[in-house]
Amino acid sequence: MNINLIYKTIVYLLFLCTFLYSMTLKEFCALKDNRLSKQCIVKPTQINKMSKKEIKKSSIVQEDKKSFSKTRFFLSANFGTSQIDISNNIPNDQLNDNILDNKGSFYNLGFGYLYNEDLFTTLDYSLSKYGIFNINNFSSSFNYKLKGIFSDKTYYTYLGGVLGLSKFRFSKKPIHNSIMKTSSIVEPFYGLKFGLVKQINYRLYIIVNYDYLLTNHKIYLNQGISKIEYTNQNSISLGVHYAF
Repeated sequence: MNINLIYKTIVYLLFLCTFLYSMTLKEFCALKDNRLSKQCIVKPTQINKMSKKEIKKSSIVQEDKKSFSKTRFFLSANFGTSQIDISNNIPNDQLNDNILDNKGSFYNLGFGYLYNEDLFTTLDYSLSKYGIFNINNFSSSFNYKLKGIFSDKTYYTYLGGVLGLSKFRFSKKPIHNSIMKTSSIVEPFYGLKFGLVKQINYRLYIIVNYDYLLTNHKIYLNQGISKIEYTNQNSISLGVHYAF
């Protein structure tokens, strides 16, 4: 795994978090001031009927509904680690270095849309870099916010189904003196994803995401005599989600 690449990616994510947070801080403060001003115009007769806590709760609910209607689209960026199962019928002394490395780095970019407060969908592109091969996934997901599991005003969890296409590509020949018809293949896949989200404000979120994908890349070499299978890709990542 390239340490310099990991370091640069972490720095990039920290910079992105800081940039997005600074963009939304001013808007967040304006909303807060607006909420306070609305509380101040409550009629005197209503004050006797409503406690300060009830007034504040009502104001927050109205603000959440207003912000939700304006922020149905979002972008996300994640970085983490990935692992895949590997099996083969080739003697190890014939394999090139790193061909059986099943752990690597993971990157994901996504675009999403909120149907309502509980359902959302995403379009994602992810890159997993292993020893001498890479996997590019193009997918869509449909997700449901879970209730009662780490769920309050600032945290929520979600569970989703994933469907897409996966492109597998070698960066060099997997075995010495092998004959390969092609260095890349494309196969469909499906899977599940689970995530924990921390809300910073109504635009900016921190995400921890886990993906389990049922992939099935079979590589045949030397007229089908030799075979390597790459299946069951899973990854865990940390990232940011920015609504607009």
